[in-house]
Amino acid sequence: MTAAKTNQKKQAKAVEEGALRRFWKQACASGQQTGGFMRSDLLQPAAIAGSVLLATTALATPVMATTIGAAAVAMGSIWLLTKTSDVVANNASSLGAKLGIPPILLGIGLGIVTSLPELAVSIGSIMAGVPDMAVGNIIGSNIANILLVLGAGAAIKPVNSKGASWKFNTAVMLGTTALFAGQMAMGVLNPVMGGAMLVGLGAYIWRATKVAQKDKKNGFAPEEEDDDTAEGKMPKWFNAAWGVAGVAGLVSSAKLLVTAASATAIGLGVTPALVGALGVAIGTSLPELAVTVKSALQGKSDMALGNILGSNIFNVLMVGGALALAGTAVPLAFGLGSAMGLLNIGAFVGAAALSATAMFLNKNKGSIKRWQGLGALGLYTAFTAASVVLDPGAVDAEKNKTAAVEPTVVEQQQQQQEGFAPARLAAMRAAYHHGK
Repeated sequence: MTAAKTNQKKQAKAVEEGALRRFWKQACASGQQTGGFMRSDLLQPAAIAGSVLLATTALATPVMATTIGAAAVAMGSIWLLTKTSDVVANNASSLGAKLGIPPILLGIGLGIVTSLPELAVSIGSIMAGVPDMAVGNIIGSNIANILLVLGAGAAIKPVNSKGASWKFNTAVMLGTTALFAGQMAMGVLNPVMGGAMLVGLGAYIWRATKVAQKDKKNGFAPEEEDDDTAEGKMPKWFNAAWGVAGVAGLVSSAKLLVTAASATAIGLGVTPALVGALGVAIGTSLPELAVTVKSALQGKSDMALGNILGSNIFNVLMVGGALALAGTAVPLAFGLGSAMGLLNIGAFVGAAALSATAMFLNKNKGSIKRWQGLGALGLYTAFTAASVVLDPGAVDAEKNKTAAVEPTVVEQQQQQQEGFAPARLAAMRAAYHHGK
C-alpha cells in the first residue's frame, strides 16, 4: 500500500514537472516570437512609448515654446497617431479572424477603429477647452475623406462597387451628414440628439451587417483571404495585449497633437477652427488615405469605398454623438453666422451630396470615374485656399499688425502738440488699443 502511494506521488510529481517544462518551453518560444516581432518593426514600440512619454511628461514643453517647435511636434504627433492606429487596427483584425468573427462584422469593427483618432482628438479638444478644434476635426475629416482620400483613390483607379451595401451606406452617410449639419445650423449640438445618434450607431451596425451578409450570399462580396500578416502569426494573447498598448499610444498621441496644434495656431495667429478643419483633420484621415490608396492599387475598390463611407458615418454618429451628448456649443466658424461657417457647412454637405450623385447617376451605378476623382482633388484644393483666406485669425492678425505700425489720429495730434518719450508713447498706444 505504501509502495503504491509512493508511486502515485512520483507519477503526480512527474506530471507536474512535465507540465512546468512544457509551460517553460512554450513561454520561451513565445518570448522569442514576440522578440522577433518587435525587432521586425521597431517603430511600433517606439511610437507607443514615445506617445505616452511625451503626452504624460513635460519633455515636449521646451520645444513647443516656439511656433516652429510646436509645428514640428504637431507633425510628429500626426505620425505617432497614424502608427499607433495601425497597431490597433492590425491586431484587432488578426484577433477577430482567430476568434472566428465574420469578416463582415470585422470590417465594421475596423471602421470604428479607424475613427478612433478623430474620437480621441475631439474628446481631447473638448477636455482642453478647444471646441473649435473638436468640431472642426469632424467636419474637416469628413470633407477630406471624400474630396481628398476618395478622390485620390478614384484618380489612381476608378471605383466600381456592386451589390446593395454601397447604396445603403451612401444613403446613411447622406442622412447622418444632413442631421449633423442641421444641428450646426441651429448653433448647438443637442444632448438628446447625441444620445439618439449613439443608439443609431448600433442600429446602423446591425443593419449594415444584414445587408453585407445578403451581398455575400448573392456573390457580390469578395472571398475571404488568409491572414498572412506579421500580427496574424502571433498568438491571440499578444494581439489583445499589443492592441491595448496601441490604444494607450493612440490616446496619448491625440492629446499631444491637440496641445501642439493649439500652440501652433496661437503662434501663427490662426484660429483653432482652421487648424482642426485642415491640419488635424488631414492628419487623422491619414489611416483612411493609406487604406484607400493601397486598396485602389490592388484593385479592391469596394474596400476603398466602404472604408470612406463607414469612416464618415462613424465620425458623425460616434464622435459627433459624443460631442452632442456633452452639449457642445457650435463654434462661430462652423455656424451660419460667419463666412467661414457657411464654407464649412457647404463643403461638408456638398462633398457628401456630390459623391452620392456621382455613384447613383453614373452609367455604372456605384462607380466614381477617374476624372471625377481628379475633380474632387481640385475642389479640396479650392476649399483649403478659401479656408485660409476666410480664417478670422488671419484677418485679425493683419489688423493688429496694421494698428501696431500706423499711429492713430489721436496719437498723431498728441505727437504734434507734445514731445512724448517713445516709452510713454508706446504705453499710451497700448492703452488706446486696449480701450478700443
